[in-house]
Amino acid sequence: MPIVVNGTELNDAEVEEELALHQDSDNPLHAAVTARILRIVMLDEAKRLGLPADDEEQAIGALLESQAASNAPDEAACQRFYQANLLRFTVGACVEADHILFQVTPQVDLEALRSKAEAVLQEALAAPERFGELAQTYSNCPSAKVGGSLGQLSRGDSVPEFERVLFQVTAGTVHPNLIHSRHGMHIVRVTHAEAGRQLPFEMARAEIEQVLTAMARDTAWRQYLKVLVSRAQIEGIDLAGMAEGENIMGAGFAHGQHEHEHAHAHEHKHAHEALMASLQQAQTDALQAHQEAHQHEHFHQPSHAGCTCGGGGNGQGGCA
Repeated sequence: MPIVVNGTELNDAEVEEELALHQDSDNPLHAAVTARILRIVMLDEAKRLGLPADDEEQAIGALLESQAASNAPDEAACQRFYQANLLRFTVGACVEADHILFQVTPQVDLEALRSKAEAVLQEALAAPERFGELAQTYSNCPSAKVGGSLGQLSRGDSVPEFERVLFQVTAGTVHPNLIHSRHGMHIVRVTHAEAGRQLPFEMARAEIEQVLTAMARDTAWRQYLKVLVSRAQIEGIDLAGMAEGENIMGAGFAHGQHEHEHAHAHEHKHAHEALMASLQQAQTDALQAHQEAHQHEHFHQPSHAGCTCGGGGNGQGGCA
């Protein structure tokens, strides 16, 4: 059955062009088709409103900016964000840590892996001096070769879900619980910690405004796109039935933007990505990732030498 959007049948050539931008998706074809549908819906609305534009990207950007504007955050909102994220607004904080990784893969027996990880954790708690030996024996991370050492890690050097716990571990101890991250389950020992110093609100305010503005903007744009989709006449596909977590994060919308070096090009790309995320029912995760990416970019100077997945801040390798 052909897919028809507002009376226009999807063109195979256009879908093929989009397909090249979605090869990392779990379902590249579905991702490409969905991206093309959303593009058509927005372009049709921009045309209906008579918005001037030289190309598709400008039309989409003009539509979103004119129809889904958001308010700038006030002083109180910025203060609340700052107080709720004090640990993020520090400079100089670092830890020296070791870990044992039990990597989670699609083929692994998760319950068996968890049981094994818990058993090794109890060994590490009972005999912390054996941590390096246990890492060499059990860890699935390259750092196993050096006793699980991740070296010195600053904020932003590791994945957020790992970092949130890591910086709360008391120096000189093994954390009493497994830490869960996108890489698997970790047993962690912190050997040394530096608290760093708090960044004053006045110094953080401009960047907080950027983060809150982006979050409000993305929310407004996502909601607007949902309204447009609900109004559109779409046949041959159920957009509401998209699989949760399907990776179609707006690559199609970003296509061709490198040709336009106007001031809002970068914003448009990220907004389109957020819009796609909302239709995949992943709004919370998308906002959190967006927020953390901005914070790390503006407040930290990460070093990822020796590790492809975020750890190894001192060049010793690691999966954190």
